[in-house]
Amino acid sequence: MNSVRFIVGLGMCFLCQAGAGAQTLTLDRLIERAIDSHPSVRSQLSNEKSAQLGIETAKYQRYPTPQLSLETVKKSNTDTTYVGGDGIATIRITQPIFNGGLFNAQSDKAKGSLLLSQAGVNEARRQIALRVVQAYAEWVVAELKAQSVEKSLVVHQKLLQQAKSRISEGVSPASD
Repeated sequence: MNSVRFIVGLGMCFLCQAGAGAQTLTLDRLIERAIDSHPSVRSQLSNEKSAQLGIETAKYQRYPTPQLSLETVKKSNTDTTYVGGDGIATIRITQPIFNGGLFNAQSDKAKGSLLLSQAGVNEARRQIALRVVQAYAEWVVAELKAQSVEKSLVVHQKLLQQAKSRISEGVSPASD
């Protein structure tokens, strides 16, 4: 888990530095890019589109349903009970008069699926945004630590130089 965070943070560092010349990437822009390109968000969006099609399907179940069937008949040459060609074509239009509330239940189920998939999209977006913010915060902390270490190194090098010059001038013994 920590290695994933490190890699994400490192990637963000490169994004920030690469974009610094052409365009500065803000945290909002990083979140937007991560949400737009993450596979879990895309997956949830396709689930949402599927749920929207489910609502359309539920609506069309109220309309008449046309059916067409083509059948072939094998008959013997000596059979006199069947006269005509070898094929039978049947066209039907069916529409249930009453189905005990099935249409409404299927429509309600499709609407519930759409709400659930929309909540999934929002949750996936929120999770990605939180990951980006967390990785960004870790990167900022690491950057500040690196700056602090560099400043401390400069101060300690100055102190070392002062101690060396005091020792060389004989003002301070070498044991200090």
